[in-house]
Amino acid sequence: EALRLNQPLATAYYMKEDLRRIWQQEDKESAAFLLADWVKRATTSGVGMLKRFANTPLCQDSCPVD
Repeated sequence: EALRLNQPLATAYYMKEDLRRIWQQEDKESAAFLLADWVKRATTSGVGMLKRFANTPLCQDSCPVD
């Protein structure tokens, strides 16, 4: 109910779930591709915290899969 009534909250929630799926990728190439897409969506999401996170070194310079 809260997600339906609050678009920024819903966006943040779904983006968090997408980020969780990125961390679960089996290979770096898939994770890097998905992370690049996630960063693009985060920077255009209109949600300040997502935009700031997308600009961190974690998202800009590395892949979250070892």
